[in-house]
Amino acid sequence: MNRINTVIDCLPKDIEHLYDLFCDHGKLGLGYNQLFPDTQVTFIDNKKHIIESLKKNNKNKKFRFLCEDARLSKFEKQSTITMCGTGAYLVIDCLKRYFESSYFPSLNFFFAVNMHHFELRNFLIENEIKCKCIKIINDGKYCYELIKTIGNKQHLKIFDESEWDLSNPIQRLHLSSKLKTYQNKKDLLPWEKHIKSQLYHFLS
Repeated sequence: MNRINTVIDCLPKDIEHLYDLFCDHGKLGLGYNQLFPDTQVTFIDNKKHIIESLKKNNKNKKFRFLCEDARLSKFEKQSTITMCGTGAYLVIDCLKRYFESSYFPSLNFFFAVNMHHFELRNFLIENEIKCKCIKIINDGKYCYELIKTIGNKQHLKIFDESEWDLSNPIQRLHLSSKLKTYQNKKDLLPWEKHIKSQLYHFLS
């Protein structure tokens, strides 16, 4: 099962309105709608040719296509927002802006970033956004952490050994690369020192 199908499989089955941010090819929103055709899907990307192509090739009254900067997007209350296949810093920048909306607590988020996973975790922890890591997704040479904010009464840990499988070469390589990054970095922040120590002991 590839990354997109894995994310779709982990989404709730009763979403009324799904926002597919950084939608690119639109496969996530399109795939979900195939399974649940009553769901309203809004595709958002800042690349005009992507949105125009999706709009041309997908005639469906349940679809809406917006070419805009996702950081400026507005959502309906109780909506589910997927932010997948992009870097953590862009997700963090978006969340900082969404905090300003009165309906932010009603939104359900699913993140699957392709880099700077621990930076996103640290941001979520510092801002007391209760989340849970559902799954580590291996897709080619990359690892994606699928994190959700729906109905969880627990906070993420900055690093949780139980989520990782060192017998998987992609996951081991990913964590080894992160450890090397922290080992080579000067003036680590306190949380980065903590991660560095945990990774070292876990990989040893």
